[in-house]
Amino acid sequence: MKVHIVSPDIREGDAVGNHCIYLAQALRQAGVETALYAKRHDSPAEPVFSLESLVETCGAEDVLLLSFSTFQPQLPALLRLPCRKIVYFHGVTPVDLLLDQDPVAAYWSSKALLQVPQLMRCDTLIANSHWNLEDLLKHFEQRPGSERLDVIPPITPDLPIFRESLREQPKGDPFEVIVVGRVAPHKKIEWAIEMIAQLGNKGLNAHLRIIGSSHNGHYLSLLRATSERLHLQNRVHFDGQVSQADLINAFRHASALLVTSEHEGFCIPVLEAMHMGLPALVRTGTAASEVGGDAVAGFTTVAEGVEALQRLIQEPGLRDAMVKSGRRKAAEWLEHASPGNWLKQLSTD
Repeated sequence: MKVHIVSPDIREGDAVGNHCIYLAQALRQAGVETALYAKRHDSPAEPVFSLESLVETCGAEDVLLLSFSTFQPQLPALLRLPCRKIVYFHGVTPVDLLLDQDPVAAYWSSKALLQVPQLMRCDTLIANSHWNLEDLLKHFEQRPGSERLDVIPPITPDLPIFRESLREQPKGDPFEVIVVGRVAPHKKIEWAIEMIAQLGNKGLNAHLRIIGSSHNGHYLSLLRATSERLHLQNRVHFDGQVSQADLINAFRHASALLVTSEHEGFCIPVLEAMHMGLPALVRTGTAASEVGGDAVAGFTTVAEGVEALQRLIQEPGLRDAMVKSGRRKAAEWLEHASPGNWLKQLSTD
């Protein structure tokens, strides 16, 4: 048996790309022959093959692992391959969250959503969270049997950040808040900037670091303009995409992780923060709440977020309790992401 992992894009630093790369490495270490396939890729350390070569080499005893998060133009051909098929569903960003400020992304999301019903033709359907699994099942006329369904987190325990030990608590002045992930309109990072302004109005010295790539110049300009309008140029910092080492360093020196996004299919930064001993505050209503569970502080409005941050600044006992429960929750997720769970799904017994 050979496992063929397929995605339209496999790029290092991207959540979907990282998952494909590290999963392939973990399966190989477990003795499973594995290869990666994509139309676009930039991984210097991992060979990535063309989809055309997959069609030529895939055998009946093999397994196709289809990583689905965006429109896959080769989906009809992939579903015709004479092998067992597993879809790994990362989720698709809803069109209405993209349409105003990123119409191109909205177009590709709409195309992807039209393809989702076809995923029912796969033998096994795995999602990265229960939240996304339920979202996937809404697209099918009939609910598949439970034996065809599973949830496995989109990480592997050997990711560099999960090899890091518990960080030391920072001094806390200034109180440094980090936002980690792609800078996109549905992430609602303007909320985070507004929270820093309101904390300043309360006499609390808080800074914000925005860490992540941005392919939407209009939205990035809007965030910079918001920072300038609120006179926060010296307290809001746009780091852009950073190296893995710099990301780990950011988690080590921050005071809190803040998630303001309107849509998260999993939210790896929450898991990373909990593992590193960093308190996380999460906007409720997405899978980020599932990841954090009772270990994170939830909020639904800017005002509630400000209140949660203020409590974290002023109540050291709350911070210590969140660190302890976060470490426990992270360990549970990492155990569930072990290669053994993937090997069970790949087995034909």
